[in-house]
Amino acid sequence: MAEFRWYHTYRPRSSRRFTYDDGESSLALWATDQLNLKYDQLVAFFGEEMLTARQSVRVRSRVDTGRMRSEVESYQFASLTLVGIEFGWAEGNPHYAPYQEFGVPSHNIKPMRAVQQTYHEVWGRTRTEVAR
Repeated sequence: MAEFRWYHTYRPRSSRRFTYDDGESSLALWATDQLNLKYDQLVAFFGEEMLTARQSVRVRSRVDTGRMRSEVESYQFASLTLVGIEFGWAEGNPHYAPYQEFGVPSHNIKPMRAVQQTYHEVWGRTRTEVAR
């Protein structure tokens, strides 16, 4: 009697944040690795968007002394349940950023909407990326 067996052990390609291995088949390992790969792709995507958003807000900012452009900040955060970015000006730095961003009609300051426009661009690209 002849017998032929083929075993395939899946080797993960991801950072392995989520893990599950039932020990009997590599299907569970493959499935969790695919989740990990998607998570890694999202983290990388948000890292790129963080830099793009910061640059976009800087370009749209008004320039007098250059302080508003130099004070634009962006941060990325990632945990097992949440991935995201923040961008714009920190509260109170510079103190006049909200007045420039949203405008002051009584002082004839028109809204700049640098962060708002950038937010909508980032949201559109994020919806496209997540749908993949």
